[in-house]
Amino acid sequence: MTGKELEQIYNEAYKAVYWTAMSLLKNEADAEDVVQDTFVSFIESYSDLTDTSKATALLKKIAANKSLNRIKLAKTDVAEDEFFDNVEAVPEDFLPDSIVESDEARKIVMDIINNYLSEDVRRTLILFYFDDLSTKEIAEVLGVPQGTVLRRLNYARNKIKKEVEKYEKDNDTKLFGMAIPFLTKLFIKESEQVAFKPMPASLANLSASAEAPSQGAGIKASKEAAKKGTEIMKTKIIISSIAAVIAVGITVGVIVAVLSKKKDQKPEPKHVESAEGEYEEEEEETTTTETTKAIPKADKDLFRWSDNTIIDLTDEGLQAEVLVIPAECDGIDCCLDNGIYTEVYFESDNDINIGVAFNGSHTVEKIVLPKNLSSLDVYAFADCSALKEIELPEGLTEMGAGVFQDCVSLKSMEIPAGVTVLPSFLFCGCTNLESVTIKGDVTEIGAACFIQCTNLKSIEIPSTVKTIGFNCFADCKSLTSVDLPEGLENLDTDIFSGCSSMTSLRIPSSVKDIGQNILLGSGVTDVYVPADLELTEWEHNSFWNSEEHMRIHVTAGSWADANFDDVFIGYLEKTYD
Repeated sequence: MTGKELEQIYNEAYKAVYWTAMSLLKNEADAEDVVQDTFVSFIESYSDLTDTSKATALLKKIAANKSLNRIKLAKTDVAEDEFFDNVEAVPEDFLPDSIVESDEARKIVMDIINNYLSEDVRRTLILFYFDDLSTKEIAEVLGVPQGTVLRRLNYARNKIKKEVEKYEKDNDTKLFGMAIPFLTKLFIKESEQVAFKPMPASLANLSASAEAPSQGAGIKASKEAAKKGTEIMKTKIIISSIAAVIAVGITVGVIVAVLSKKKDQKPEPKHVESAEGEYEEEEEETTTTETTKAIPKADKDLFRWSDNTIIDLTDEGLQAEVLVIPAECDGIDCCLDNGIYTEVYFESDNDINIGVAFNGSHTVEKIVLPKNLSSLDVYAFADCSALKEIELPEGLTEMGAGVFQDCVSLKSMEIPAGVTVLPSFLFCGCTNLESVTIKGDVTEIGAACFIQCTNLKSIEIPSTVKTIGFNCFADCKSLTSVDLPEGLENLDTDIFSGCSSMTSLRIPSSVKDIGQNILLGSGVTDVYVPADLELTEWEHNSFWNSEEHMRIHVTAGSWADANFDDVFIGYLEKTYD
């Protein structure tokens, strides 16, 4: 890297690097130190960088990590009260592009971000939307679970939207209404307001010394030092041009709400996290025998009551191996997650409010639900790591977000005909889930519905589905193919990212709107585009895949052929069928 090349990189990246440091640290002196350290590490460790278009993205990541090292955020927020609310999902398109260009409107939104979000949430938002860290990278560098990162992102979006709406009502004005991704553009515009400082001579001198052959050993040593300061890049760095980086950052936050604090006496989960961050079951020697034992009768003394509502287990209930919910129970207003029971039955088939009664239980293996149950609350069975058998009743019509999230022992599921929407994060993290049968006329598959279902090999999507939400099948590493039905209209951001076993994808002609990076990190090498496809909305990197060379099969003279250079950007080859 020559001095001239370094100066060009510095000039292009300085504002973004400084804004990253200042936004995370909120201290001018510390931010300036981080900027200096960032460029020093860059010069010493990446002097052989051949593609300078990657430099800004790399520098932002280094600056983010160095800033966080100063903050020393090691496993903060064991319990985050702000997430105990039932936080609704907020889409990317809740604010218009016009705000970015208006100094006054932009200040209003930035004030909300700075004043209404906790430091941890605000920093998470910046790392994700501006510095292009994945949720997994953010979790590693902050020392928190990936789910916490996802919760923070969705909480932040929800809070911003509500405060914007409140501002509009109080001031009789309108800030939003157009449908475009917003937060990344907001942060980029803010970074552009940073006052530029010319590159100091010390960096130029360091660059010159780094070029000298005699410095080889020293550079190697400094690379090792820089590596320790950039742990967030320890696996691989996927970076492209600035425009591509912007788009990669716009994935989605999550609809998660932390619904209960786990008690100290709870048994440890029966699964472990692998080096790759995926959940795997511990190998145990087990034997199974068929049993035909009769279901015991309900015993009211196993529960603590408030009128006809169960509010906890009694000491006797904590030792029961089977729970039978009494017929007079009209609701369970607690989390029964600290007993040793392995089976749950309901004495009555009445439609009662189960809430999150079994959320977080690591012992329950089987649950038989009331036949007349019509709805399940958000995260009803989330983190039931031992749950293997549960049959959803035919009367079920509605499920909240994350009902089976992190049920790592669940292998199959049948969705009743009355369910028309598969909610966000329904099976998120169900690493042993192999098959899902959808019986009804589902119209929407929500965001991250099957994210990290690493054993899911195939799924039949009903012809009634119109929308597939962002990150829907992300990191489904065993998924070999998905037949997208005709009638499908919207494919959201990152829906197949990380699907390394997928080799091809056929886009239905009915699709009108495609989000960003739908195939990023997948194994797809061939995309088939029908002759009558005409998109109305797409992103500049909708089909970007930085890891694989892809062939885009189009028909000569078709809309896709005529608009190829605008739609299919990246390592993509046009092939005529």
